[in-house]
Amino acid sequence: MALDVPSLIGVSVEIYGDSNTGRNLTQCFIDATGTFSPAYIGNKDRLSNFTNYVHNASLTSFTGSEKGKANNVCSKTGSFTYYHDGGNALPETGDKVYTDDLAASPLIVGYYKVGLGYIQINNSIGEVSSTGPCM
Repeated sequence: MALDVPSLIGVSVEIYGDSNTGRNLTQCFIDATGTFSPAYIGNKDRLSNFTNYVHNASLTSFTGSEKGKANNVCSKTGSFTYYHDGGNALPETGDKVYTDDLAASPLIVGYYKVGLGYIQINNSIGEVSSTGPCM
């Protein structure tokens, strides 16, 4: 999603997926891997340079079930394509999971069967809080 009127928090959410207020504009420019609007490229020294910026997320697709609960997730059989920002084939604790390949829609709170195990999402940013095996 493009940033219309950027703020430092908005830029942080677009690039990192969170609103950490400890980041500065210089670090955001260093980590920005997206597309800057030609009309706002400039010297990359002000927030206005991020107007219409679109972050290019590097995500890995995987298959998982529909949302379940702790007591029934391993019996779920649905097959949906999800995306995560981790470095492995399947998401691990700390990875963020999305329902789309643009990282615009975080997976909602719940349990999801993934491979021979499950993942738990317990926050609004789609971050995996725990994983476990299905027995």
